[in-house]
Amino acid sequence: MGRRGYVMTRQPEYGSCISDWAQTSLYEFLTRRGLEVTAPGTDCVNVEDADHWEITIPEKPKGRGKKRKWFIDYARILKVAAQLRRRPGYVKDIEGGAHGEHCAEVLKQGVAAARKQKLATITIDWW
Repeated sequence: MGRRGYVMTRQPEYGSCISDWAQTSLYEFLTRRGLEVTAPGTDCVNVEDADHWEITIPEKPKGRGKKRKWFIDYARILKVAAQLRRRPGYVKDIEGGAHGEHCAEVLKQGVAAARKQKLATITIDWW
């Protein structure tokens, strides 16, 4: 059996409204909230400046003892997105413009895609 792949091209829905400075601000906001943001496969030294991010969705335990199982905690990312919606000024660009609403929508869409594929990461390509 072989592998099949596909290519889907479409305009980005939210990426065009976030500047480099806002991207750095979002990185700092996410890491302060205890989320792991990496840039695998890039030569960029600073993750916040990379064109490709992977945000690890944390896992949480359910049950006790031998019956304990780990589940992907999508709600934690949605909680962070809700914080950004309530206070969009948490993510700012160099001119002081608030981008929290746009970043919250990116996270929300990322959770929807990760949940659909049962993945523990959100992948963002900044173009």
